[in-house]
Amino acid sequence: MIRIFKTVQQSYILILLILYAVLINLNLYVNPPVIEHSVLSPLSNLVINGLEQIAGGEAYVLTTFFIIFMLMQATMLSFLVDQHKLLGVNTSLPALCYVLLIGLFNEYLYLSPPFLANFAVLIALGKVYSSYNTESFTQPFDMGFAIGVASLFYLPTIVLTIFVLIALNTMRVFNWRETATSLIGVLVPYVLISTYYFFNGQLDYFISTHFLSITTAITVVKVDLVEVFVKSATVLTIVGLASYFFQSQFFKSVVKIRKLLTILVHLMSISVLVFLFIEELTLAPISLLIIPLSIFLAYSFFEIQKNYLAEGIHILLLMVMLFYQYGTQLI
Repeated sequence: MIRIFKTVQQSYILILLILYAVLINLNLYVNPPVIEHSVLSPLSNLVINGLEQIAGGEAYVLTTFFIIFMLMQATMLSFLVDQHKLLGVNTSLPALCYVLLIGLFNEYLYLSPPFLANFAVLIALGKVYSSYNTESFTQPFDMGFAIGVASLFYLPTIVLTIFVLIALNTMRVFNWRETATSLIGVLVPYVLISTYYFFNGQLDYFISTHFLSITTAITVVKVDLVEVFVKSATVLTIVGLASYFFQSQFFKSVVKIRKLLTILVHLMSISVLVFLFIEELTLAPISLLIIPLSIFLAYSFFEIQKNYLAEGIHILLLMVMLFYQYGTQLI
């Protein structure tokens, strides 16, 4: 499987990715999650209510939407990696890794606000990468605007403003005007949506619901501390593996690629802060970490010379995922 997705993208790769995504998320069809929390963030509320109306109460339709959104995000991520030559050649590995890691946590991420916010975060990352060695003020504004939109899906993503400022000054020479432009970009979505609520006489409602009540997950999934430990260890293993290859290949890469990979480290580090804002124990915020983790996992698979070793790691991840999807019900 890993060797197939290492190759240059072909039409059949997309078909395989769709089948793979459906198969590793079958548990959501077998035991459909029940939406139990009302979402108060304006954009997440708009999307989830719209999907529920389209689904007409059919859980399998909502699950299908979740898988479609996952594939869309995986495609965006793969395009981003290929566009900026992060792995040196065009490959579908980032998309595969993204789908795999989302599947590992799918019950927690199911149509959750952090998962929906990933669309805007991916756009922000793309704008960061596009800003390399340019002097335009468009990218700094777009970065901030994308983070502002992401925070309207899930408020704690506002901490990624720190990521944008660090990334901007990593990619370009420091310029306070660009920093200010990014901050203005973050505020503009709030000005626009506040204006909408103001003219509809609901500004107080927007402030109280969006800023004083944060919904991280829309389904109630019992969190097993052993599961948290095992999956956290799995994530840390990916980080450790990626760190090994990152350190060994870092100085062999061109300057641009070094900066782009460093940006991912910043994104991963700052995304951890989102866990400080969860209202109850849940793994839903892991969706933000999955963006850099997918690229680093793909990077590791690409650097591993022995295919059987890469496949062994892939199978191990699948075994952990399948055990917690199905095996725990048999114990």
